[in-house]
Amino acid sequence: MRKKFLHTFGSLKLAIFLILALAGVCTYATFFESAYGTQAVQHSIYKTFWFGLLLIFIALSVACAALKKYPWKHHQVGFVLTHLGILILIAGSFVSFMKGIDATLSFQNGETKTHYICSDEIFAVTHVQTSATFSKTMETGPYPREDSFASFSFPDQTNVVVDRFYPHAAYETETIAHEQGSGSAISVRLQNQFVNTTEWLYFDMPTQAQTQLGPAQISFKQLSETDLKYFLQKTKKTQSLIGEIKLITPQKTYSVPFHSMEKSLQVPGTSFQLKNIQYFPDAAVINNKLVNRSPEAKNPALKLELFGNKGTETHVSFALFPQFPSTHQQNSLYDSKIEFVSAGGLPSEQKSLQIGKLNDTLYYRVNSSKGIQTGKVEVGKSYETGWMELKFTIEKFYPKALQKINYRPIRVKDPNNPKVPSAVRFTFSKNAKQMHAWLYYGEVNSVFFEKDEYRITYQPKMESLGFALQLEKFEMGVDPGTDNPASYQSRVILKDTLRNVNQSHLISMNEPLDYKGFTFYQSSFFKDESGQPIGSVLSVGYDPGRNLKYGGSILMVLGILLMFFFRQAYIDAYRKLKNRGK
Repeated sequence: MRKKFLHTFGSLKLAIFLILALAGVCTYATFFESAYGTQAVQHSIYKTFWFGLLLIFIALSVACAALKKYPWKHHQVGFVLTHLGILILIAGSFVSFMKGIDATLSFQNGETKTHYICSDEIFAVTHVQTSATFSKTMETGPYPREDSFASFSFPDQTNVVVDRFYPHAAYETETIAHEQGSGSAISVRLQNQFVNTTEWLYFDMPTQAQTQLGPAQISFKQLSETDLKYFLQKTKKTQSLIGEIKLITPQKTYSVPFHSMEKSLQVPGTSFQLKNIQYFPDAAVINNKLVNRSPEAKNPALKLELFGNKGTETHVSFALFPQFPSTHQQNSLYDSKIEFVSAGGLPSEQKSLQIGKLNDTLYYRVNSSKGIQTGKVEVGKSYETGWMELKFTIEKFYPKALQKINYRPIRVKDPNNPKVPSAVRFTFSKNAKQMHAWLYYGEVNSVFFEKDEYRITYQPKMESLGFALQLEKFEMGVDPGTDNPASYQSRVILKDTLRNVNQSHLISMNEPLDYKGFTFYQSSFFKDESGQPIGSVLSVGYDPGRNLKYGGSILMVLGILLMFFFRQAYIDAYRKLKNRGK
């Protein structure tokens, strides 16, 4: 029975099949990791029951292959060592799987850290009035799930259940009509041939009662009967002073005020006329043609025709460059020059669209180049704004509205560096009442349920290092002539009061720091608002099976070398026996 068992599990065919299966799984895992990330491949392949069972079968096959040749001869030393090395290597992998740590540590320049961040997540609920607190470490995994990850019951029969998890989540806001809504909401659409945008405004929320669209401000407000009279007053736009046109002749200089909308002017005290006046707030010459680049008075200029008894000539004058000649002709017909003195360009004008509400009726007030236009608003009807041919439409109006936030899972381009937090949904329930809420990873929030306040936290689990690391300075090298990172390193101080250690170390991409079984690798960094690096991110590894894996690998190499040595010895012995037989 023993021999049959050893022969079956120690056969060469089974060993080849198991090795090919392991190679196939590892090949598939490589592609899987590139698509879904390290956490996903650990969760779906390397840390699964079936992958562990595959390693156990390989170890059993290796052990049986060695035992079926027992008792071993001296020339089988290499064979035994190779198989022993494989068994030790597999044992080290299991130890690393059970006891290993893969975590992160991040700190800014000058900051000291004594804890690292685990992959485990902690969800905690605190009842503020009684200070009762419940917490649980959750194993969420890398995929969206709907499950009961954690549940808590308070003495007043309030239950809290974490029932949904998204590894990478985005949220979108939905506005709904609801009788329990605290205020009104409108959906405003602005549209022309270039623009088509919709905004929701809530007059009871100061931060969301108005929005900015280019130079225009859109707002939603509550009106009273007194406010309505002023709100509906209309005015026409008056012409604004743009500047002063100077006609400089050999005899005298004449000044003419120039307002917007004016196309022709008479020069007082002369027979000259200024015709076809064109104003360019931000003038530029493109393809030998004067064009305007923007409505802001950055480079004011005028183009006009000077008409007199000798004929008409064209002048172009730049307010910022009065020294330039105003005509391209060699000699002016009137030996004259035009200068334009800007009064600061177009006066600052606040374009605005105000939507007012009184007794569930909407009114509008628009300030534009045409003046102030007002009127009553009908939902679904379009109205002119006077800005760039834009029209506005109130598409929806909810006298009582609620703002609902919906979370949805998303796929990220780089799963190992997603830059998008995970999110969990938790449900409060008591008797027949329920309330759902969401929380992002790393967030702390307060929730009110049945007149009680609860503080909710969804945080990473922290574990102690047993010593301290202080970041002296993070340094980043860049490629010549660019801002692309080429190398980065962290200068740290290792502090261990128990061992009286205070040492300076340099951690770079190829030089990790090893201490007390922990290995710190340079992983990444983070920047401030100006883009300057201010801190470092280290990968923290703790691998208690590393020595076993190294030892097993050394035994395998030694065994293979010995097998080659004894193979030559067999050949020599065979030749000697053959020669004796002759």
